[in-house]
Amino acid sequence: MNEIISTVNATIGGEEVNAVNARELHKFLNSKQEFANWIKNRISEYDFKQGLDFDLINLSNQKGRGGDRRSIDYIISLDMAKELAMVENNDRGRQARQYFIEIERNSRRIESAVNNQIAAIIPIIKENERLKAKYEFARHFLPYGQPGELNENGEPKTRFRRGYYCAGNGRSITALIETKEQPGLFEEFQLKQMEGEK
Repeated sequence: MNEIISTVNATIGGEEVNAVNARELHKFLNSKQEFANWIKNRISEYDFKQGLDFDLINLSNQKGRGGDRRSIDYIISLDMAKELAMVENNDRGRQARQYFIEIERNSRRIESAVNNQIAAIIPIIKENERLKAKYEFARHFLPYGQPGELNENGEPKTRFRRGYYCAGNGRSITALIETKEQPGLFEEFQLKQMEGEK
């Protein structure tokens, strides 16, 4: 699709929308009216609202025949641009309207593709989180060293390996404690069963 009028992402009324510069649209439509009169008349006639359909941009002072003057640009939503193109009621207006419709169609396709990619990625992220939690559990609880292997003090390396696993809400769930009778064998305890054992 060839670009006939530049579109931009703009914030109008706190919402990010596809938008165009009204001055550029006016030029493309080959309107015989002066831009300032054209846009003001259209806004009044079709009840467009600032902050809903368009916003203003104050440009720097410019030299004109009457001396210095301030120029104002109108950033208009694609919906407003379509309506302005339609009411122009000429070939250029129809061409602009079809162009804006195609831009919206492409935007919806892109948004749908992005949403599909996000939907495909979310299960992978959740699985990674599950595996990370499993790894953290194993890292804190599983014995280190071979069963019966002694440390430098002559004690089984795994004898004092203990800890607890915290759920997402911070509540302790279980602890693993090595049995004295069988080094390397761990028993799982609900942590609340261990309260007061110190």
